[in-house]
Amino acid sequence: MIFISYSSDDLECAEELCKYLEESGCKCWMAPRNIVPGQTYPGQLISAIRESDGVVLVASNSINESNHVSSEVASAFDMNKKIFPVLIEPMEFSDDYHYYLDRFQWVNLKKDKQASLNSLSDACLMEERINRANEETRFELNTKSSSDVKIANYKDLLSVGYDAYRVAERLVENDLKLYPDIPEENEGTANQWAEYLSSYPETFRYLINEKNEIVGNWSFLAVSEEYHAKKLMSGELVEASFSTDETEFLMFPGDYVGYLLNFSINEGYNSAKNIQLLFKEFTSQLLKYAEDGIFFKKWFVNVFRRDHEAMYKKMGFSFFVDNIMYGKLFALDCFPFPEKSPFKTNSELVRRYDEHTV
Repeated sequence: MIFISYSSDDLECAEELCKYLEESGCKCWMAPRNIVPGQTYPGQLISAIRESDGVVLVASNSINESNHVSSEVASAFDMNKKIFPVLIEPMEFSDDYHYYLDRFQWVNLKKDKQASLNSLSDACLMEERINRANEETRFELNTKSSSDVKIANYKDLLSVGYDAYRVAERLVENDLKLYPDIPEENEGTANQWAEYLSSYPETFRYLINEKNEIVGNWSFLAVSEEYHAKKLMSGELVEASFSTDETEFLMFPGDYVGYLLNFSINEGYNSAKNIQLLFKEFTSQLLKYAEDGIFFKKWFVNVFRRDHEAMYKKMGFSFFVDNIMYGKLFALDCFPFPEKSPFKTNSELVRRYDEHTV
């Protein structure tokens, strides 16, 4: 079901969009049409947003003056709903709307209206299909606790309705919630990471909850010493500069420099148990590489939060240099692993690294 958010000044346009989407096969919810007598108006709005597959926002200058629309968009954002902004007139958005909407793709009805409507209906139907797949194909969990999560790889996500862009989009959304002040240069784009995670699926791993929502992940790449080393040393390297043709291909034996793109868990899921689960999977992947003669002599990571600084220090990382845009670059030497580092808990990994460096 698609929730339609609009200013009362744009009722006619909202009704037109609702009619088109429903004729295309999307079930829609909009007020006051779907309001049930005898229940609170705000409560029904929030409930409808929560149960929706996504929100179509009728975007005009009127929404800047509408507290109701602002509240609906904020609620959809907080519930991690996909928002489809539909521009019906030239306008300037308030800062609040820029915060909520800048990462979503816009539909501009002023440019080729029919093609834009077709694109909108296709996107809404796709969102509904993905959510239905998530509901119908659940991973089996050891317990029924809502706080439990499970490791998933790229193939697992494909099996429950994700595609590469959808996965990357969720990762970016999670990052922006954890790091709301992060510049785009330090985040990169969903298109950029979709190419990486589909080309190098073994360098991405995910934590999913019982609804198959991505609630954590680690991801990394191998940087080219020739191309990236100078920028790393000076703190000038930013994530948006990475491309698959300029990073190392982890296929042949050798010593590589790793760049940890992310190791994070959403708030509400960031327990010691889940962090350890994610870390154990990370060291298991490093062991698989080591078994193939692929070793990482050094790791770098750009850190944006103080609690994450503490986590990386616990792993054995130490401050290296300030990032020129945002964050602090930390580094870890692996030849050998630092004493008391949690990497030492994987004895087979440590043994292979020790033998390799003898």
